[in-house]
Amino acid sequence: MTILQNLFAFLQMYILLTAIAVVFFKERNTPIWLRAILSTLLFLLLFIPLSRAPLAYYLFGHIGNPSTLTTLLLVSFISKHLWQWKSLDSRSFRVIMYGAALFGLFYYPLALGWTIYDPYRLGFHPVYLAIPLLLFSIWGWFSNRRGAVVFLSLSIVSYHVQLLESQNLLDYLIDPLLTIYAWIWILSKWIVSILAKKQQKSIDN
Repeated sequence: MTILQNLFAFLQMYILLTAIAVVFFKERNTPIWLRAILSTLLFLLLFIPLSRAPLAYYLFGHIGNPSTLTTLLLVSFISKHLWQWKSLDSRSFRVIMYGAALFGLFYYPLALGWTIYDPYRLGFHPVYLAIPLLLFSIWGWFSNRRGAVVFLSLSIVSYHVQLLESQNLLDYLIDPLLTIYAWIWILSKWIVSILAKKQQKSIDN
């Protein structure tokens, strides 16, 4: 790993820990100064030595590199709930969730060897992905889902800079964590919608 890749991996672990912490106190009226202290403590936590290496390296060894897109979504989540700054609009978030869920539904079974064709190879030849990514970007920009286009563009830029160890473009755009979360988010929305309709029908009756 290069120095840049090491720094980015360290940053990813910090972002992940911060996002987990935010989940626990986002509903509480936590003062901004306390949020800043908690963020600093989480940052310092990564330097705690375990055996011969800091905690950050052990986390990275077990979790691996989240995709750049997942990292950006985590940063968006943190900025929204920690600092009240919304960096991603709801329409862009929804299209990312549905896109990740649908792509992962077909991509991972094929990549795991369920068929002869392995779509993971496409990521080593980004030219094959250029047209669908370009079409999505054009559609997203003119359909007012520009946040999704910006996040996608930043992920592609990170691939060209080689922020991750992987040289496969798909590793910068998708990962199991994002796919699983996307499906949980979609299913929870469907369940809430179904329950709300049932409740409305019972009220009407």
